[in-house]
Amino acid sequence: MDIKYTSVSVRKRLTAIVLCAVFLLVLLFIKLFFLQIISGSNLQNKGLSQWLRSLQETAIRGTITDRNGVALASSHTSYDLYLRKADIKDKNAVANLIEKYVDDISAEQVIEKLDKYNYSEILIASKLEKEVV
Repeated sequence: MDIKYTSVSVRKRLTAIVLCAVFLLVLLFIKLFFLQIISGSNLQNKGLSQWLRSLQETAIRGTITDRNGVALASSHTSYDLYLRKADIKDKNAVANLIEKYVDDISAEQVIEKLDKYNYSEILIASKLEKEVV
């Protein structure tokens, strides 16, 4: 049972294999082109927003007293309000809610901060009391 291969059948098989390999390489090139050129800057911004953020840490200080034990200065806990842009579905509703409870900021300022910054967490207000938070 010898199967004889002719040069035509071998050439057809090699041509089919080469065409499949070229097709796969073209698909890979198209995918890489899409990721790098078309959506590259968007993906880069998403990556940076996941890894980079600036947080300000304030030191907890004790009470400063005079020699008679009278408090001259004391520390109290304050809170910062951050918003995660990716978790917000309705900016206007969130902005109106924040405006209702935080005195120093308006809904327009909240929306402006959300539109202006491209971080994962955006500082909206700082030094808030626990009741406000």
